[in-house]
Amino acid sequence: MLRNGLADPFVLGISAGVGLVAITMLTLGIFQTWVPLAAWIGAILTSMLVYFLGKTKTGISVERLVLAGVAVSSLFGAIQTTLLLLAEDSRLQAALNWLIGSFNGRGWSDLQVAAPYILAAFLLGCFLGRAINLLALGDDLAVGLGVSLVRSRLLIGGVATLLAASAVSIGGLIGFVGLVVPHGVRLLVGNDYRFVLPMSAIGGAWVLTFADFLARLGAVELPVGTVTALLGSPLFVWLLYRRSSQ
Repeated sequence: MLRNGLADPFVLGISAGVGLVAITMLTLGIFQTWVPLAAWIGAILTSMLVYFLGKTKTGISVERLVLAGVAVSSLFGAIQTTLLLLAEDSRLQAALNWLIGSFNGRGWSDLQVAAPYILAAFLLGCFLGRAINLLALGDDLAVGLGVSLVRSRLLIGGVATLLAASAVSIGGLIGFVGLVVPHGVRLLVGNDYRFVLPMSAIGGAWVLTFADFLARLGAVELPVGTVTALLGSPLFVWLLYRRSSQ
């Protein structure tokens, strides 16, 4: 939708909205058992804000969406940092673990809460594969082939928000999965999103399972978000290098 190979949920501010709500509740010690639900709501509201800022008289501008996402992420990140600096030591560790991303203490009950939203968004996302293929060709050609730009972007953004919000509300801010996995899948199945989308879900599950396995190997269990960052950062640098050399 953004026609940017390096785009992920962080670009539209989804992760920033989730992080702000969760860190606020954890550092202030209020309603901590409601953190997953509140984080999910925070992602939805943040996405609505970004889409509102990205609207123009003629529709939704991709450039305005990206700029709005960057601005919202910067603002929410600054507030998060302030809250962490003011937090008590007893609450700081829990907030940092959630901010980095961890599966420690998560169980089937957490998954059951988010599963309906994940399943519904996943199925709808797979049906949007053709529209995403056409949007990748450019707005003019997509409109000529019968794609509604506003409706398609709203649906794609809604699906991305539900998937990211549901996952992040359980595991915290685990980075690089949404960036690394789709590029790896494209090397295997090509650029047809009717295959890229479902295969990315399967690939993301395998990558997280492997990262969680590595995180538990040592004497001290690491947050899974740390492992994905260590695995994903070199690939991210390689993607930037490849894009700059094209």
